[in-house]
Amino acid sequence: LCGCYGDAIFHKQFISCAKRLIEKHYYVTLVTSAANRPESWWQEFFNLDLQKWNLVFSIDGIEENNHLYRRGARWSTIETALRLASVATVRSREWKHLVFPYNKHTVNIAKELASKYNFKFNPVESTRGDSLYFNETEEDKKLWV
Repeated sequence: LCGCYGDAIFHKQFISCAKRLIEKHYYVTLVTSAANRPESWWQEFFNLDLQKWNLVFSIDGIEENNHLYRRGARWSTIETALRLASVATVRSREWKHLVFPYNKHTVNIAKELASKYNFKFNPVESTRGDSLYFNETEEDKKLWV
């Protein structure tokens, strides 16, 4: 599930749709910014049977810079989602991190946070226009290992 015109988790019927997918025994990959949902919403979601669900949290930085690309994202709500997801029974957890010139200096910190919350860390160089000036150094290349 990935929203074409916004984040799928903000659909007013998302939890109901998730329940239906579970009833049908579908394998699901949810791609979300994991932002701006209250703890009670995440608790309701993670109380579902998500054994066939892959979570992909698109978090493009840490508290100091994630909001520069994910405008309006409140870091405290992302941390709540990470904390609750870290102990949820899901098929997989991935932190997909777009790397931009303004956040590449914090990639290692994000990688440590991903590990802390039991997420596989996946840094991806942005192909957006502002990444044209991304000059990868030997030190940068170590981030991709």
